[in-house]
Amino acid sequence: MAFDYGTLTGPKSTQGSIRSWVNYELIDVEGALLDAQAYIYGALRTREMRSVASVTLAEGANSAPLPPGFLEPIRMTDPDGMRVDPKDEADMLGLRTDESAVPCYFGIWDELLQFDTKAPEDLTLQLLHHRRLPNLGRQNQTNFLTTRYPNMLRVACLMHAADGIQDDEQYARWKQRTDELIAKANVEADLAARGRDYSVEVR
Repeated sequence: MAFDYGTLTGPKSTQGSIRSWVNYELIDVEGALLDAQAYIYGALRTREMRSVASVTLAEGANSAPLPPGFLEPIRMTDPDGMRVDPKDEADMLGLRTDESAVPCYFGIWDELLQFDTKAPEDLTLQLLHHRRLPNLGRQNQTNFLTTRYPNMLRVACLMHAADGIQDDEQYARWKQRTDELIAKANVEADLAARGRDYSVEVR
């Protein structure tokens, strides 16, 4: 069954609404739907969530803003197509210098992409990454969850609805099912990506 925001947040009498699923009119459906999407985006990694962003590193700078909706990097390349590899924060602190050069490594903290060197000139890097897509709302009635993963969205909403009414047994039941569906979708996404190089191995 296809869902949209209006249906999901409708009254108990609306087939396909969260209130109808839990048979309870007073539930905070907007909150349950928001929490359900946040939970899914925290673990789901599918093709719809892959995006390429241009990262502008200004001359003399060693950091740049994260792209909108950024979740995690897949691969970054410099203007010549060479890889800029990820490092954890502790390693990056030891690698940073005042040298002006095209960066070789990056880390993420303070909600910024942090690089090992300062840009010798304005640079545009390409970042393939997973991103969070827009939440459902009055101005955004559908998204890829409603069209491709309606069952996942449904059970995640049921999980957070159960949490909202403090039904621990139903919460555990729907959480297990949500995790299973997310894991299955991630396996399918990995199989679909096999043969394409999305690796971020340290060179």
